[in-house]
Amino acid sequence: SLINDVVGRSLDMIEVSGGKKLPGEFFVHLMLDYPEVLKFQVVQAESKELTLKIIPSSVFDKDQIGNIVDKIREVSGPEISITCQIVTDIPLTASGKYRVAFSMVPEAL
Repeated sequence: SLINDVVGRSLDMIEVSGGKKLPGEFFVHLMLDYPEVLKFQVVQAESKELTLKIIPSSVFDKDQIGNIVDKIREVSGPEISITCQIVTDIPLTASGKYRVAFSMVPEAL
């Protein structure tokens, strides 16, 4: 199951509006509502940008992307830009782990 896959994985904190941080688990629980998403990854490359990568199943309805983005925006705040990409593969890390959420934004000191 998705949850079992995630246990022991590295889940970063994703920084959102006002310095608030979202745990990677938030996205895991959100995506449980969308069983037609086979795999996903949330990447934060810049402090105000999130990219959601989705590997869809054959029954995935692209209209659901809007719902998923809306749900993320409810907690991230309006000034975060959220991009969704449909992908065929989500590469593992160099150490062979599947990362659900990771941030490339340096921690504020």
